[in-house]
Amino acid sequence: MAKGDALAIMLGGKGPGPEGGGDLGPMPDVGDEMSAEDSAFEGAAIAAMESYDAGDTAGFALNLKDAIEICLQKHMSGEEGY
Repeated sequence: MAKGDALAIMLGGKGPGPEGGGDLGPMPDVGDEMSAEDSAFEGAAIAAMESYDAGDTAGFALNLKDAIEICLQKHMSGEEGY
């Protein structure tokens, strides 16, 4: 499996190509209690996948960096998750 395929799966997508469908598919139901960090992470992850699907390397890298920074902020604050 290529690195891009694995990353797509980790971010919630099905991966590129005919087998994976190349789209994000349905987003998991996280309920009404989504924190600001969770919402920001979801937005960054979706934007990263859209950039990946469009072949926009710079956009993908920028949005992936944002998603990682959100994870680190949440981890450093001591919150559970990610």
